[in-house]
Amino acid sequence: DQLGPRASGGSILLRALYDPVWSGHAAQQPDKDQFRLHYAVLWFFGKGIIGFCFGHEFIVAYPSMVIMLAGQFVNSISGSNGFFMNMTGHHVAFQYILLCAVTANIVLNYWLIPILGIEGSAIASSVSTIFWNVITLAFIKYKYGKSTCYIPLVAAR
Repeated sequence: DQLGPRASGGSILLRALYDPVWSGHAAQQPDKDQFRLHYAVLWFFGKGIIGFCFGHEFIVAYPSMVIMLAGQFVNSISGSNGFFMNMTGHHVAFQYILLCAVTANIVLNYWLIPILGIEGSAIASSVSTIFWNVITLAFIKYKYGKSTCYIPLVAAR
């Protein structure tokens, strides 16, 4: 069937369950084990994984997957910035940020899909994901002087 919507729904469910727990202790010390290397595994072994799991005819989707990995990587290292915005009463600002991201996604899809096909859709989705994460991180940094972002090599210093 369709693996993407199921995986996305599972990710949303896990974050909804995990975020309240995370919010209580993440501010003290980021957990280095939270950073996952599955992005690197998918980057280097993605063609084989796609071929094994879905069949060799789906290997053509590998470039789109790599583009989507870039957006999800930024989403991953950005932390639970959306949840932070909601918990601190900035849900309306977060709503407007997401509205801008959705609008950008629709416009970019309309413009890029006819030119680039599935890769255009992947670019549009990744750009909008990166956009809302970066804007939300900047808002949190400006408002609170803190960041939910976790970059392992920088955080280790």
